[in-house]
Amino acid sequence: MSRPIVYAGIDPGVTGAITFLPEAEGCRPLIIPCPLTVREMASLFRGLNLDPASEFRVALESAQSHGQEGRATLGTFIRNYGEWRGILASLEILRRCQWSTVTPQAWQKPYRDRLPVNPREPKNIGPAMKKLWRRELGKVQSQRKAELCRIAVELGAPLKPLTRKTADSYLLAVHARDYMEWEAK
Repeated sequence: MSRPIVYAGIDPGVTGAITFLPEAEGCRPLIIPCPLTVREMASLFRGLNLDPASEFRVALESAQSHGQEGRATLGTFIRNYGEWRGILASLEILRRCQWSTVTPQAWQKPYRDRLPVNPREPKNIGPAMKKLWRRELGKVQSQRKAELCRIAVELGAPLKPLTRKTADSYLLAVHARDYMEWEAK
């Protein structure tokens, strides 16, 4: 008998979140803002109201600083990222978790087709020219976050806990479910 699978996406940033996306029918996604302490982070996996035999498949966002963040923000991101890696590694040892890091460019790529078409794009152009008109997420963070939030709602994210700050974690969980390769156990 196969174990129930729970997909998760973790945005380890200061204002990040974790989303649990159970595979079982009738289970709703759970979106939680990133806890402040490592003890609270680790307890999230224990405190879920799921089958104790559940296996987690987790996408952990790995991002680099863009230089706009202050040192304190970058330091917190690095600390959270390292703490999440430690928690996931310990769950992996207990054979309850498979996890992988994924860059923002990789997990955002499948969602480009959901962006509005550039109104200036010519109708009959070849594949080489299409690259010039490629749909891109906004470069300004607030615009990009708004677009990702809209896409998360289209994909079924619950509206109540979803914000621009938590939409990334939901889309990471969907990415873990739909686009990542996992080892069969």
